[in-house]
Amino acid sequence: MKYCLINNLYPPYSIGGAERIVQLIAKGLKSKGEVVVITTGFDKDIQINTEEDIKVYRLNPKNIFPYTELGGQSIFKKILWHYFDLYNFKLAKKVEKILSDEKPDFVFTHNLKGFSYQLPKIISKLKIKHLHYLHDYQLIDPHGSLFRKGRRIEKLSIILKIYKNVCKKLFSGINCVISPSRFALEKHQQYGFFPSATKVVLPNPISFDQDSGLSKKTITEKIRLLYLGQIEEQKGVRFLIESFNKYPKENFELTLVGDGSLLNELKKNTTDPRIKFSGKVSQRHQLKNIFFNTDITIIPSLWWENSPTVVYESYSYGVPVLVSDSGGSKELVKDNKTGYIFKSGDISDFTRYLDKISQNRQNLAELGVSGRQFIQEYQLESYIRRLLDLCQNLKT
Repeated sequence: MKYCLINNLYPPYSIGGAERIVQLIAKGLKSKGEVVVITTGFDKDIQINTEEDIKVYRLNPKNIFPYTELGGQSIFKKILWHYFDLYNFKLAKKVEKILSDEKPDFVFTHNLKGFSYQLPKIISKLKIKHLHYLHDYQLIDPHGSLFRKGRRIEKLSIILKIYKNVCKKLFSGINCVISPSRFALEKHQQYGFFPSATKVVLPNPISFDQDSGLSKKTITEKIRLLYLGQIEEQKGVRFLIESFNKYPKENFELTLVGDGSLLNELKKNTTDPRIKFSGKVSQRHQLKNIFFNTDITIIPSLWWENSPTVVYESYSYGVPVLVSDSGGSKELVKDNKTGYIFKSGDISDFTRYLDKISQNRQNLAELGVSGRQFIQEYQLESYIRRLLDLCQNLKT
């Protein structure tokens, strides 16, 4: 069998967890057949490379600016960019040529924002079985327009309604939709997406070092909290810092690892010596040292999460989590067994759990062990078997 994976970014270019998931699936499928990856690139019109024995096409979408620069643009430029993104027929034709030449049996599309939303129609035209992954809510809400200052706003703007309805039509012909969380799938169904597709909830794969270092981990005087991810408003980073500032206990420290639009502002305005900023992780091997020096990982999201990669990673190193109940994060937590769940945006509930962590410090290691056991079923080999079974069902 031949498999093609399409995502707007592919390592070494990455801004979130989706790119790592795509790469992991590509590596897993490589042992089962031939794998081709189609992604964006900005140096040339088209580049074809062999990366880790996988053929990778990098295409320049030639939008008015790169997808990675979208966040800092004006509303007017964003609207223009999205219009071209929806109707990038030129890029879609290039992908059609590649798919016609490569002749894959299955196409897995992931994040297509920054690529071309015409691709589902192309794949359907070529009569290739099409599985689409829900990594986030880009088809419903491309810029967190429903999110404002930590509050949920249910009334869609006219532009957002138009955008959502266009996306709904463009993605109506896919064969199967795969969501790592039930919440994300139900949210898309609520807005009328994927009426005729097979729908599957399949948590993301994880590949982790069997030697987690758990046996070598030491207990320090400080309770070490970790935030690992994008430094953005909707991720709850400002809420986390403000809540921590109001929590006076000196036996806690908080380390924030990541990059984003709020980083410089928060660093400048944060004076609490218990809070440290460590910047973005540039190499995956750095994670082991980060988690080795962490007692519990915090996911304080104010807006809908799907199935955050950081939860899987934290568990893989035997570190429990404290997550907000916003979105699908809570589906990955067995409360009081692998971690804790607090009310999103609620400072008093968040600090109540810090008290609980402080009072039950000796239980954190046990929670971490349970978390590591919990994700055993999501290891890559098991995930690929389930994915291939799904493909086989689509063929029959």
